[in-house]
Amino acid sequence: MNLLPNRLLATWTPFWEARNARERSVLTIAGGLLLLLLVWLWLIDPALQGRKQLKKTLPALHAQLAQLQALTKEAAALPAANSADTPSEGTPSLSRSLLESSLARKGIKAQTLEINGELVRMKLSGVSFATLIAWLGEIQAAAQLAVNDATVVALTQSDKVDASLNLRQQQ
Repeated sequence: MNLLPNRLLATWTPFWEARNARERSVLTIAGGLLLLLLVWLWLIDPALQGRKQLKKTLPALHAQLAQLQALTKEAAALPAANSADTPSEGTPSLSRSLLESSLARKGIKAQTLEINGELVRMKLSGVSFATLIAWLGEIQAAAQLAVNDATVVALTQSDKVDASLNLRQQQ
């Protein structure tokens, strides 16, 4: 491992000793200048060029940042003005009584019924599949509710199912 530095030292020492004091000082100054040039080229100049480039692009980036912040504030203000909880024009608001009366007209009773804004989650058990499909068509037309997710399990009786439905009101 130390062979390479020892070889270089063994080669360099006779060369250095063969030079007189003036040649040694000239070689030392030239080596120092070469070292300074390399440091300049590898470290200082790239840093200065990068700094110059940043000075050129930074104002444009600040302008873009200000524009994005203004757009973000504008976008944040939009939901407050047109809340997702308020139904759009022509869309009836969802209520438990609306859904329960609609189900009752078809002879369906929900085991569970949860309404959260424009989302409805319900579980039905032992209902006629044909009646369920008819009710879904009716509620889609009346309240603009669409099936977001459904799990339907057939029972042993003909045309009877257990269903778990997630509905979303369309805007």
